[in-house]
Amino acid sequence: MMPEDSKYGPWPASGEIDIAELRGNNFKYPLGRDAVTSAIHWGPTPKLDAYWQTYGTKFLRRTDFSKKYHTFGLQWSKDYLFTYLDSRLKQVFYMKFDEKRTLWEKGAFQGATVNSSVVENPWRQTGNPNTPFDERFFLILNVAVGSSNGWF
Repeated sequence: MMPEDSKYGPWPASGEIDIAELRGNNFKYPLGRDAVTSAIHWGPTPKLDAYWQTYGTKFLRRTDFSKKYHTFGLQWSKDYLFTYLDSRLKQVFYMKFDEKRTLWEKGAFQGATVNSSVVENPWRQTGNPNTPFDERFFLILNVAVGSSNGWF
């Protein structure tokens, strides 16, 4: 999911929500057909994308995603965001927005530099702990076929 308006600036400053990402590789590869990942992307610049702090992976046991249909879901409020597989009880990723700590603080971006320039806080005007995930997003259905994505 991507923001309807890039209110806080270009990607990833205005956020991105990946509900489900899957690969078609067989079981011999890390994160093959038996794994789904979810993540949120956020940060003041692409080099400072802090998604690595906010992602999760769910594996199927003794099967893979090619065997049957599945439901990939998202529940999102001002207080939390989580993704799930088939049932809300099977969470892939959960993020509670901390009312005492903004994502700027969580990312430890204060004083960070890119190209020898100190990075500005694109979310300072809101003071909301869930910024940039306090705006409207739209759904993207993306099927990328034919690339190895580094998985040979």
